[in-house]
Amino acid sequence: MRKTKISELLKFKGEKGPGYDISPQFYLSVMAAQMPLPSIRSVVNPKGEGGAVLGFGVPMAGDKEDLDRPMERGTYAIASLDRKTVIRGLVISKEEAGFDPRGFLQSELALTLSEDARARMSATWTLIQLTFESYDPKVHPAVRMMYEVGARVADLTGGLVADPVSQVYLLPNQVLSPIGPEGFAIQDFVKVQSVAKGEQWGMYTLGMQKFGLPEFEVMEVEEGLSQAAARLMLGLGQGVLKGKRLNAGDSVGSKTAAFRIAEGGFDRARWEGVQVLEVIPEQNEEINAVLARWESEN
Repeated sequence: MRKTKISELLKFKGEKGPGYDISPQFYLSVMAAQMPLPSIRSVVNPKGEGGAVLGFGVPMAGDKEDLDRPMERGTYAIASLDRKTVIRGLVISKEEAGFDPRGFLQSELALTLSEDARARMSATWTLIQLTFESYDPKVHPAVRMMYEVGARVADLTGGLVADPVSQVYLLPNQVLSPIGPEGFAIQDFVKVQSVAKGEQWGMYTLGMQKFGLPEFEVMEVEEGLSQAAARLMLGLGQGVLKGKRLNAGDSVGSKTAAFRIAEGGFDRARWEGVQVLEVIPEQNEEINAVLARWESEN
């Protein structure tokens, strides 16, 4: 029996990245609801046979025969075909991970889940935690591969993909959108959340921090303009992920619907340790009036 070294899967090339990296805090968890677990070969293989993700998968301790045996407690390495991205998959029981489905299903966040998602979460047996060991300098191919692996494992185990940073729990078919012209869809990586503030809403993104980038927020939004605020923030985030960095003091929007980027994140209970940029009106004007004009133009 030979223990595989992750370093053996790595290839390092001097390629230019998008100007940001992947945060060490970024990970996904798959809540597997069926046993036995699939084999690592059915999750990922070089030809994508049987619907598997393209790449290589090996147990960190084992032999060639283990590729076709059900995964079990332990660590697996999953690499892209070009070996620029290596993902570590840790298989542990829910008890070892300290996860209690019954307790979570009584939380306020669980109320937003579908009946199917709740049933899958309730049936969780095992967790597969996915983290990056190394990643493609272009970033997006690596992130997309992690989501592909998570969706594949969830599909094979009747489970859910948990994205703790974005605070969402996804069915396998909800994890990824078709690849857009930029090579990624921001809504897969970044989610918009909201919190009631009287009759208005505080809107904010969760997911930009996966790349070490500031989150966005828009405060005091009327309910009828919440979708406009969400589209505005995702549009700004898409631009940042394409390389257009934003800083406090920058102007965005249009001549008739101008916004300014300001320092945000003053709710420290929510944002401790996270950088946040708030989108506010450029002029001394009410945010919803500018949002309404921006929506009519877009």
